Amino acid sequence: QNASARHRAHNMCLVSEYRHADGEYRRVPHTWKFPSLPLQNMYIYWHCGDEEGNIPPMKYFETSDVKFLNCGCKKLSEICCVMVFLDTAATSAGLAPKEHMSHMEANACYNSSQPALRQVIPDDTPTGRKREKYRKLVV
Repeated sequence: QNASARHRAHNMCLVSEYRHADGEYRRVPHTWKFPSLPLQNMYIYWHCGDEEGNIPPMKYFETSDVKFLNCGCKKLSEICCVMVFLDTAATSAGLAPKEHMSHMEANACYNSSQPALRQVIPDDTPTGRKREKYRKLVV
C-alpha cells in the first residue's frame, strides 16, 4: 500500500457513508455481515478493512455500526478482545501495530504474535490431536 492508499483508507474509516432504513449512517452497508475468516485474515481485516468492498478497518467500528445485526455488538466486542490480545503480543515481541498498516505490515504483526497465541491455544488438543492449522475466528 502506498501513502495515497493509506490516506484514502484513513479517510474511509472516518466516514459512516451507508444509510440504513432507520435513517442512521454506518460504516457498513445493510447487507454486510461479520466475516468468518481464518484468524490471520481476520487480523488483516481488523487493521486494513476491505478496500475492494469499501469497508474500513474493523478496528474503527463503533457499536452503532453493527447494532442492526443479530448480536452485532457482542460479536464486535469478542473480535476486539482477540485482536487486542494479538496486538499486545505483537507489541511485546517488538512489532507494535501502527494506526494505518499495509497487508504486509499486518501480516508481520500477526506472525510476531504467534508464540504468545500458542501459549494460550496449543497446537495440540488435550487428547493429542492436531488443531486445525488455520483456525477460523467464528463469533
